[in-house]
Amino acid sequence: MMNFIRLFRLLLELYPEVEKAMDAKIEAFIKEPEKRHKDHTSSLGDLLAMVTVSAKWKIEDILPAYLEE
Repeated sequence: MMNFIRLFRLLLELYPEVEKAMDAKIEAFIKEPEKRHKDHTSSLGDLLAMVTVSAKWKIEDILPAYLEE
């Protein structure tokens, strides 16, 4: 698991635009209830993986919106 996280962080360091897109997706999920549907967030597991490596967001930030789903 730690190797996966380290590899994911390396990807974000090499491609900062991916991190920006990832953070935007997390922010939309938190702030816009309509973005919590399958049309916009196809996998809650992917969202959890993104929060794990995000420098901007923590799991505590996403929990209220996540638990509603």
